Amino acid sequence: MSKYENYTVTSKNYDKSRIVPTLDEIQRSLETCAKTCQVPVERMILLDAGCGTGNYIEQVKDRVGEIYGLDLNKGMLEQARKKFTNCPNVRLVRGSVTNIPFPDRSFHVAIANLVLHHLDDPNRQPRWENLKNALSEIYRVLKPGGVFAISTTAPEQMEGYWWTELIPSATQRMSSRLPKIEWLRTQLEAIGFQKIETIVSSQTYMPLDIYLDMEGPFKQEFRDGDSTWSLATPEELKQGLDWLRRKIDSNEGESYLQQREKLRRQLGQLTVLLAQK
Repeated sequence: MSKYENYTVTSKNYDKSRIVPTLDEIQRSLETCAKTCQVPVERMILLDAGCGTGNYIEQVKDRVGEIYGLDLNKGMLEQARKKFTNCPNVRLVRGSVTNIPFPDRSFHVAIANLVLHHLDDPNRQPRWENLKNALSEIYRVLKPGGVFAISTTAPEQMEGYWWTELIPSATQRMSSRLPKIEWLRTQLEAIGFQKIETIVSSQTYMPLDIYLDMEGPFKQEFRDGDSTWSLATPEELKQGLDWLRRKIDSNEGESYLQQREKLRRQLGQLTVLLAQK
């Protein structure tokens, strides 16, 4: 469960501004595992760890034999269940990624998409304890030769989101929740994962027409699509929106957006790690 975002509330707006990036990398995970485990992709069992409203399940369910969605938040699972009432190969389970309620060697592939930053309080010691437990649990429930696909944002990639400059304090708080990619690689290797591949992506997890809408931050449903907004105080949010309104009203919005888009293309917004057991 998120340590800071109230997904019971925001789950109602979540799907209005989200799409599913990094599907190519998930497909690569399935194909890699198929070769190693000698199992056709259409017979594989996949775990979506931190499945949320089931956006990724919706895109992948017809490619595999069975898919399990795991999430601790009731609101998210309620939204997901509405989508899969007639999908016998989809099973949704309430539980934590730090203590996965499945036996050892249950899954061919596991995916965790934009989940890691919800697991730990950055001020709590020892740091990253929940994340370490989650990585170990994923390793435990994967079959030998299975693949773990992680989608996350590196701390420096926060600058690749055009609107983070509006709420700099919230952005900094979010950055402190994001593990560095090299740290993640080291942890995965220590647990026993091999052949770790890192892919930087400039894809957005919102449709571009929504993401590039400069009026978007003024709307609650837009802000509910990214949990960074929930870390902003009311004062910081007001200051940021007032600043943006002045930019738009003075016809400087488009040039500002173009500058920020250059950063997205340079830094990317997402990093995918593929690791094999």
